[in-house]
Amino acid sequence: MRLVHRALTILDERRTPFALIGALALGVYGAERSTRDIDFLTVDSSILNADVWTDAAADGAQVKVFKGDFDDPLAGTVRLVRDREQV
Repeated sequence: MRLVHRALTILDERRTPFALIGALALGVYGAERSTRDIDFLTVDSSILNADVWTDAAADGAQVKVFKGDFDDPLAGTVRLVRDREQV
């Protein structure tokens, strides 16, 4: 299973609302921009719990959870990397 599909499955199973952002989202509007990752945004900070991503790690993904500081506009980020895929 592609890493992006694993991430989407995890978010869907948790009923976590999210939006596609970044270069792929721009493509929907005809703006051509290429990056090596796929970006999603959610306001559900519970995904910053590393246990949420156990299935992705079991599939060989490297999972990195970064929590923002108290004054950071983002609560944090999660990066999944496997081979050349980055989510």
